[in-house]
Amino acid sequence: MNAPFAEKPPIDTVIREMHEALTHLKARKSTTSDGLLPAQAARAKELYVARRRRQEFLPEVSDLFHEPVWDMLLDLFVAGQRGDYISISSACIGSAAPSSTALRMIGVLEERAAILIEPDPFDRRRRFVKLSPAIQQQMADYLTHI
Repeated sequence: MNAPFAEKPPIDTVIREMHEALTHLKARKSTTSDGLLPAQAARAKELYVARRRRQEFLPEVSDLFHEPVWDMLLDLFVAGQRGDYISISSACIGSAAPSSTALRMIGVLEERAAILIEPDPFDRRRRFVKLSPAIQQQMADYLTHI
């Protein structure tokens, strides 16, 4: 039996769910009609995955392969092409570096205006990071020419 005054979810939960749904739709729109990412984003994703695979095949020296900024740039580029929002903690994970190193690199990238950090409008504890328009374009140019 449905009570006329059944408990409804809090408005912030409804808003957050709507935000996530819109983010998902935006990400789907940024792909091509056949569902593929643009060529540069696909290449960036391939490079990122290949970097992770090196660690599987060369475990004895995998600790020498760290390039957290490059990993972060690749990850943020793909996210930008998809229209995804990446939190700072997710960017740190994407860098495959210790969080202290990744946070330090985020600080350096922000100082050099390579990334933009924006607050999450629905959760004050979280901030999103994305490539600056100039770096997004430079990454696209680079990925086109390799």
